[in-house]
Amino acid sequence: MIGLDRTSVEWLEFHSVDLASASETLYGCLTPHARNRLPDIRDVVDLPRGLHGCLLRELSRRDARVITFDILFRRPQPEDEVFAQEIADSGRVVLFERIRTIGEAGPGGEAALQRFSPRDLFTIVALDTAAFLLNAPLISYVESCVRRLPEFPNLGVMPEVVW
Repeated sequence: MIGLDRTSVEWLEFHSVDLASASETLYGCLTPHARNRLPDIRDVVDLPRGLHGCLLRELSRRDARVITFDILFRRPQPEDEVFAQEIADSGRVVLFERIRTIGEAGPGGEAALQRFSPRDLFTIVALDTAAFLLNAPLISYVESCVRRLPEFPNLGVMPEVVW
């Protein structure tokens, strides 16, 4: 599981001036475009897709069996095609998919589900997509993540898909 947090962002921001000294591997992997963007990073959503591609390449090199990204890649970025190629080359990536609403049974007697998927560019080359079911802010996160909903038998939840 690739966990990029505020500490990761601060490390990249701090070392962006002389990244080659901090990590030759990362420096060599990032495109000039991605390296130039590092000083402007303020949050995880600002990370260039080239950085995700580098992490993916390194984890694949280390024989990770499954690599999951729990990031919603909704907005296009200049290096999306490069990242999509890394996903395809790896063949080990599961992408996070968020459930927005789970509705009541509609007129035809079926429950309604609205999904927010990662960008199609990434989804079509990924091993799979899966969802964390967080359908209420007060419900137990663990319970929500691992249970299946009887209304949606084909909905894969992240722990099951990764397993």
